[in-house]
Amino acid sequence: MKISDEEIFSVQEQLLGSKFEFNDQQKNVIKFQDNNDFIACPGSGKTTVLIAKLAITMKRMKKESPHQGICIITHTNVGVDEIRLSLKKTGISEVEYPHFIGTIHEFFNRFFSIKAYGLLIKNRKFNILEEEEYKERFGRRFMEAHRPSSYSIDYSPPGNATLSKIMLEITTDKKLKLKGLEDKGGKYRHSLLRTLADMFKIGNLRHEDTVTLADWYVNENLNKIRSAFSKRFKYVFIDEAQDTSDSQMKVISKITDNNSEIIVQNYGDPYQSLYNLDGDSPDAWKPDEETSPQISLSNRFGDRIAAVLRTTCVAPYPILKGNPSVYSQKPHAFVYSEESRNQVLSKYAETLMLISKKNSVIPLNSGKIFAVSSHHVAINQFYEKYEKGLKKNSKVSLQKQCLYELQKMLYAILDEKLTINSSFFKPHSLVGFIKEFEDKSMLSSNIKIRTFLVGWMKSIINSQYMDFKEFEKELINWFKARYSIDITSEDIMSRMNNLEKQVKKVLNLETSTIAIQENVYVHGDIQINLNTIHGVKGETHSATLLLESNFYRDGLLGTDVTDILDYMSGEFDHVSCTKPNINKSLKLAYVAFSRPRYFVGVALNKANVSEEQIGKLESSGWEIVEV
Repeated sequence: MKISDEEIFSVQEQLLGSKFEFNDQQKNVIKFQDNNDFIACPGSGKTTVLIAKLAITMKRMKKESPHQGICIITHTNVGVDEIRLSLKKTGISEVEYPHFIGTIHEFFNRFFSIKAYGLLIKNRKFNILEEEEYKERFGRRFMEAHRPSSYSIDYSPPGNATLSKIMLEITTDKKLKLKGLEDKGGKYRHSLLRTLADMFKIGNLRHEDTVTLADWYVNENLNKIRSAFSKRFKYVFIDEAQDTSDSQMKVISKITDNNSEIIVQNYGDPYQSLYNLDGDSPDAWKPDEETSPQISLSNRFGDRIAAVLRTTCVAPYPILKGNPSVYSQKPHAFVYSEESRNQVLSKYAETLMLISKKNSVIPLNSGKIFAVSSHHVAINQFYEKYEKGLKKNSKVSLQKQCLYELQKMLYAILDEKLTINSSFFKPHSLVGFIKEFEDKSMLSSNIKIRTFLVGWMKSIINSQYMDFKEFEKELINWFKARYSIDITSEDIMSRMNNLEKQVKKVLNLETSTIAIQENVYVHGDIQINLNTIHGVKGETHSATLLLESNFYRDGLLGTDVTDILDYMSGEFDHVSCTKPNINKSLKLAYVAFSRPRYFVGVALNKANVSEEQIGKLESSGWEIVEV
């Protein structure tokens, strides 16, 4: 299928507006039809390019091969929503059979994992638990039922560090084996296996367990699956391929490798891979930089930020270019002492205000001013009021009480619809459901529900009418996407009257105000949002300050930022970049430094840096600010 310039032009204005057009690199990617990897720098418009290709290809396939579709895999519900909404702009109102669009977890569950679990554990359904709830349930089961005699009852149960290193393996004769921690004692490993097996059999699974299920199912039915898959799908497009785990990529490869009937294209930025930071498994996606088509012009930031990123990266990135239309400021290094650490954020704010007075290029009131770090505890060193999650003040408590009432309603619907043939195991407790709902990794998929709640609370306070039709649609889609169950408007509206009574009861209408106070440092008119680097991945900021961290370094001196000062100064070391601590720091700094449009900065403790290192930074274009 050859894509023409005319077809690209037909979707260009719908996706970019009348003032912009796809550049040559982007057009080449849209036209490319063979198997390949596509490397796209931060802010390159990668997803828009992919959407343009999807729109053109889906329209052509509807006419030329209506029985075949495209399999579109991404990694977040936000990514799925973005693709669906943008396709609507091009006239594609729904992504329907034979096409598929969903997260990688949804892909595995829908096609393989649910079927596999049904074969292994008869007449049962599983529930995917998020990290903390799984750890809690696993630990309780381990200590109560399978703790080895040598494991003192005073010891803490196995935590996330252990759980991240162990996996189930399903043998051809349907038995469960333990992978990982082979260096540990046999009795301890046997206890871990028995606990994992218990969790598996009662339906308490992790995301990685569903990949194990998918892998087993594919191995058992490989030829049939390869044939059926190629009959349904002509293309497989994977967005944000760098976030794919090694085990996920291996399962997909078994289905698609050496299958001439399917074209597989991976899109992403390998330098933003944060999945395997601790090196427990290899990076799954390793595109060949020599042969992979690249989009190396960023629309997000100017060349001053691009210059920092060319060497603050796990590999040299000389072809990365900044947007000549964006005036990014010189990068700033805020050098502080232990006594002045608590003044770093205020100095950051004052620097932005000073720059804004000279030229108003940085929109200070955009809500896009950020300070980030690799660890929550490191942020707390710079702002002691910072907490992992929302503040526990009275206003937040009010909003959270209303959210709790809404969560109870959602759980009631789920409890009614999602049943399981066992009196011992229930797919969700209310506590477990709320923990999952509140988990940070789930926030993006729940944001519309939260937004509705705040708007509804305001309408109740102001005695205003609010239409629930869009909320009904959102909940119907949410239950379908999250739990693969169908609910109706009646399921929702039959409970809304009671929910309204409870919300009104929570709201003291004469005195209440609605506000959600997140982790924000305020200085004058500037609000600085505080978060981890993982928490802002995929975002675009006006300004970003990287706060160094000296936590979890296994005895290494300095900080994650001092490890990479030479790279930030424009010097790339091909030997040291392979060291685990430096490789990890480069990945995190690359993500942090590629968020902002106008201003990037870093906080450095002068006790950890030499005058020579400061001089190198300054010579390479960094502005040094004493705090």
